[in-house]
Amino acid sequence: MARDKAKDDQLFNCNQDYELDQVASHYGLHKKQVLEFLKSSCASKLLSHTTHHEVYTLIKIEFGYPIPV
Repeated sequence: MARDKAKDDQLFNCNQDYELDQVASHYGLHKKQVLEFLKSSCASKLLSHTTHHEVYTLIKIEFGYPIPV
């Protein structure tokens, strides 16, 4: 599944479970690990006022996973 590049500049919404699941689904076997990272980052407000692209960049920094195309 390709990411929605038109959405990259829009704010990531931690209150929408489908958004967390959609981002995590790009990481295949690592989906569960990424989903837990997203949930904990949302709870700690790390992802407050971040764009989708910034979320992908944080995942790359945290885990070394490439930004999905």
